[in-house]
Amino acid sequence: MSRGLGDVYKRQDMKGLLIKDFFCLKRQLFTFICICVGVLLVSVLVLISSEHGNLANGFRNMIADGDLTAEQVATLMQYCMIFVLLIPMAFTGNVADVFLDDRNASFQKLAGALPISVAKRVASRYITGLSFTMVGFLMDTIIIFVLSRLTKFMVFADFFGAIVSFASFMIIYLALFILFEYLLGVDRISIAQILPVILVGAALIIPHIKEIGAIFLEENAALNIQAIPEFLMHKSYIPACAAIVILAGSYGISVRIAERKRGVA
Repeated sequence: MSRGLGDVYKRQDMKGLLIKDFFCLKRQLFTFICICVGVLLVSVLVLISSEHGNLANGFRNMIADGDLTAEQVATLMQYCMIFVLLIPMAFTGNVADVFLDDRNASFQKLAGALPISVAKRVASRYITGLSFTMVGFLMDTIIIFVLSRLTKFMVFADFFGAIVSFASFMIIYLALFILFEYLLGVDRISIAQILPVILVGAALIIPHIKEIGAIFLEENAALNIQAIPEFLMHKSYIPACAAIVILAGSYGISVRIAERKRGVA
């Protein structure tokens, strides 16, 4: 951490802050790369098995017995791949470690003395988080490119839309987390991490509340499980537009909060 602080003082610009943030997260970055390689290897094995191995035999038997249809098998594999693709994106949540490291090093007290505007200090947080979201996006793109060449269950264009949706949701989470962190303070960082999850979850559930309620109230009601991957793959522009608006609003509000809380930005 001291090396990162030294860079800040020497460079006296936002680049120094970014170097410090990336230095704080270098261990997590190595772990993240290892996890992505593991995800890719496991996904390749599962997809090969689903077409040529034990999974393929199991699916054929279930289809022959009438337990599943071919469409349901395809949907099941889509869900599996969607959950797999969430793993690289989840690394964005590690940006919280930067705030914790700054608190442990008492960097907040020194930040106000740096010849860097509050807006730039806040912007460095957003750039750090967005950088790791883009790393996750790149890793997911590589994964779906490789897997789409190995199986009929994955179409590159469809799953690329899905990872655009995932990246958008992670940017929304990031924007809300940083906003709540500046609003509540680093001592309440756990709350700042939970609130965005609750808000994003509510935004996704509320439009389908009637369908969900019908499942409990009507005996033959069922939730259209195909609607979720269809939305992620083919309507990624909706979360992408929402992410841009929320990110811009979050940054503007965070700067104002940080300006009122001198020394904590």
